[in-house]
Amino acid sequence: MPERLRRSLLLVTPALVGGLMAAFAAVDLVVFGIAVAAYVVGHAFAVPSRSGSHITFVAAVATVVAMLNDGSPIMVVAAYGVALPFGWLVVHVRFGRRAVDDVFPAVPVSVVGAGLVFAAGSYLVGSPMHRNPASLAVLFIAAALWFVASASTRAFASEQGRFTARRLLVVQGLEDWPSYIAVFASAAMFATTYGVMGLWSVPLAGLPYVFSHVSLGRLRDTDRTYRETMAALSHIPEAAGLVDSGHAERCAELALAVGAEVGLSGVDLKRVEYAALLHDIGKVVLANPGMADGGYTLTDVATWSSVIISEATYMAPVGEIVAVQHSPYRRPGEQKDESVPGGAQVLRVVGAYDGQLVNGLSPMESLEHLHRGAAYDFDPAVVAALRRILQRRGVVAA
Repeated sequence: MPERLRRSLLLVTPALVGGLMAAFAAVDLVVFGIAVAAYVVGHAFAVPSRSGSHITFVAAVATVVAMLNDGSPIMVVAAYGVALPFGWLVVHVRFGRRAVDDVFPAVPVSVVGAGLVFAAGSYLVGSPMHRNPASLAVLFIAAALWFVASASTRAFASEQGRFTARRLLVVQGLEDWPSYIAVFASAAMFATTYGVMGLWSVPLAGLPYVFSHVSLGRLRDTDRTYRETMAALSHIPEAAGLVDSGHAERCAELALAVGAEVGLSGVDLKRVEYAALLHDIGKVVLANPGMADGGYTLTDVATWSSVIISEATYMAPVGEIVAVQHSPYRRPGEQKDESVPGGAQVLRVVGAYDGQLVNGLSPMESLEHLHRGAAYDFDPAVVAALRRILQRRGVVAA
């Protein structure tokens, strides 16, 4: 089936089903139309997120529609089905094709899940939902489900999963929890105050969202600035001819993927990324004429790098990873060197792999070099994770 025809069917089918559901249920068409229009408009607004994902305002619309219509699945799910093709068009025009792949199918899956929760909640807490304090518990469950379902669906439906661990995409998606809190909190405030304040509840609910939008945007920009600063610093030894060009960026990208594959936490993944970018920064010391005679080791370079990195208090944990990056996985008679963190083991493996590529070996030959050193020099679990990543990318044969 052609891709364009398949996409058209995926967009038109929910619209037809939603329209039939509304006709069969004989709902108020005016209210139904308002819900559809609100969904379409909700696609045009995105909330800043740390992962860079497009988190539209559809979650807020679904919450308001559910709470003002006592969790009606017709209003929540069917109205979104009718709005889906128009929403797709809005996202495509407003944010581009990449955003379309990011929003769909994550948002439709989340709408259905949250709609079912609201429908069940309305049966349990009774109506009207927007005046019942117990409905806030339902909202909390629906929001949590939306958050997890959206992050998971984005990860498993994304084409990026072919090149990196899907767990990394899930972890990055889960970092967006402040954005979801801002969306659902604003929606809940509007829904619970609309019956008393009318349209005045719009600016009231909009205030916390505006403040959150500004702070989340600054947080996203700060994260981006940190990453760009690390990347800029990584080019210093490269510019001096002390490191192969692009080595740090390649190691950072691969360290993230391998770290996620072996199960590192979100914080540890960020640290190992920064460590990979800066692990050779200590080589700037070699530009000193007094170092021309040599007499230094890789451990010395790692120590210099660690000292430079740790000058920034925030980067001290990164410096600790860099300091032990050349420590072996274990020594004879040991089960494992527990003093070496998992991030350092990942950095050691990806650094050695890229180093072998720079020396002229093929990806398979570089991987075999790591396998020969596994169990002593390199952590076997990390080497196996690297192999899986390279196989998924088609770099080495399965």
